[in-house]
Amino acid sequence: MVYTSTSSSATSATSASPTPSHRRETNYSTTNANNIPNNLTLNLVMSCEVFWDYEVNVTVNRLQFDPQYTNRPKDEAFQTLSQFLCSHMKKHIEDCLINDGKRDMLSKLEEVYPKFHIHGLSVHEILYPRDPTNSAHSRGDEKIFICTHC
Repeated sequence: MVYTSTSSSATSATSASPTPSHRRETNYSTTNANNIPNNLTLNLVMSCEVFWDYEVNVTVNRLQFDPQYTNRPKDEAFQTLSQFLCSHMKKHIEDCLINDGKRDMLSKLEEVYPKFHIHGLSVHEILYPRDPTNSAHSRGDEKIFICTHC
């Protein structure tokens, strides 16, 4: 979540540049109220006939997606998190295809990308994979499968 505030302080004569009237403030806290780290590294794994051999680690800040911190409904939070993770996987595959000289596969990726999705998990199960209250669908690790064939 990005917080903006208005600064009413005047610029001092010794300052090299003026103080911006709007500035971005960042939550530098490394843990939430329950002493759980805010950042989590998820291992995204592609489950697709064409792009089956792609994996990438993505760091996620729980504060940006957890409905208890974002005040989003659970469905909206899941959709936002899912889009974030799927777009990271797409970018990773694009980079690999380009680096491997397989630019001809980019059009196939564009064709398949709209089918990218995560299913069988809730936002909570993705963000807190080791929580013992998670459903049987949760693997208990940070591995998230991105599917295209449902």
